[in-house]
Amino acid sequence: MFINKKIFLVIILILSSGVFFALVSKKGHSNTSITPTMSSKSDKTNTQKIVERVALQKKAKKLIRKGKYSSAINVLEQALDPNLLNYEWDQGPARAKLVQIYTLQQDYEKALSTLQWHADRNPKKYEWWMKELGTLVEYKKSGNVDVVHEYISYLHEIKKKRLPPFYADSMYISRTLRLYDTIGDYDLGISYLDKIMIYLKEEKKNRGEDYGIY
Repeated sequence: MFINKKIFLVIILILSSGVFFALVSKKGHSNTSITPTMSSKSDKTNTQKIVERVALQKKAKKLIRKGKYSSAINVLEQALDPNLLNYEWDQGPARAKLVQIYTLQQDYEKALSTLQWHADRNPKKYEWWMKELGTLVEYKKSGNVDVVHEYISYLHEIKKKRLPPFYADSMYISRTLRLYDTIGDYDLGISYLDKIMIYLKEEKKNRGEDYGIY
């Protein structure tokens, strides 16, 4: 075994910090019409709205990392102000960060209802994420770890081309580790991480790179 429980938890935090919302992009809402959102009158230019909105999203991200969730929610609500939106899809990043916060707070039902906005616009893309949150809702109510294990198997099947031995997508790796952490199954979590480390080591070796860090 390469790592202990403490290091396992640290790795979850590092992997989760930068990949949780790579899903959210303009292309992700293919069912959304390209029309301006209904908003109040504003003297701000489209560019000014983007700059202010992105600044708020970055501020919220920093607050989330510090665990200041209530403050982050307030900032994200500001980013959802109609006066800062040019198009309907501009709400996407802020809403996704709200999903992250509610998930971290283990308020899975609220996370699920918040993610519904994305699912309504692109059901296929967000189907697995909705299923994940639905699984966590069920787990929180029943305490049945089997439903989480079943979901992990499902995730690994539908995203197998993004996972070893084909690839090592940190988005799905971090989700897997976070789920093992949620149910307290550190043995399986560490075993899974060991497999990832071996894969990464072999990939670097095949590229002729130094792999001593693994």
